[in-house]
Formats: sequence, C-alpha cells, structure tokens
Amino acid sequence: MANEDILQLISRGEGDRIEFKQEINKSADRFVQSVVAFANTNGGTILIGVHDNGEILGSYDQKLEETIQNTIRSNCEPTIKFEIENRIINDKNIVVVNKPPGIMVHADGRAEEKTVADWILEKYPGTKDVGDEY
Repeated sequence: MANEDILQLISRGEGDRIEFKQEINKSADRFVQSVVAFANTNGGTILIGVHDNGEILGSYDQKLEETIQNTIRSNCEPTIKFEIENRIINDKNIVVVNKPPGIMVHADGRAEEKTVADWILEKYPGTKDVGDEY
C-alpha cells in the first residue's frame, strides 16, 4: 500500500474496514477482535501507530511484526491469513495489517475458513453439485 493511500485512509477516519491502533501490546484482545471482525466480513486494514483521532504517532517496537503474527496465530484457529507492511510516513513507522476479503466463519471463539462451495451447500442444502469452479 502506498503512503498516499495510507494518508487517504487516515484522513477518512475509522470505519467498517479501517481501524487505528496506537499499539497492540496493551490491547491485544481488542486487536484480535478487530482482525476476527475483518475476517468475518469483507476484510479490512488496521494501522498501528495511529491514534483514534488520526494523529500519526508511529510505532517503535522492533518486534512488532513478530508480535502481530504470534498474537493472531495464538488466538485464532485456524490462523487467519493477513498481510503486514511497514511504512514510514512523516518520519514515523506505521505498521499496516491488511486482511483481504474472504469467506470466514467465526464461532465459539474459533475462526473456520470455508470455501464458496461449502457456503453454498450450507445456505442451499438441496444443492447437489456446485462444481469445481468455486
């Protein structure tokens, strides 16, 4: 994601597909809730090092990427697929955690990835064969 795109997201503020986090160490549960919420819907982006009001604070945790990966892996089974990028904006490090759109089902504290074919078969039980195109 280009810096201009990140600045545009920040200028729009938080919403259904964008969350700002100053850091994740003090609020790991809230971070995981955001990741799972994006996994259950149309995906989304979390910007770490950005205050709720859009102020770019930066993140200086040298192990933040590892912390993010471990936090998601240890709290979501199976692991939710996501992308991490480090960007420098206004001389401050911003960590971009992006969860692309996908079909994810979350229940009982566990995320279960399903294919489109699985979803169709559950939604329309009378369906005989949805084919390999899904």
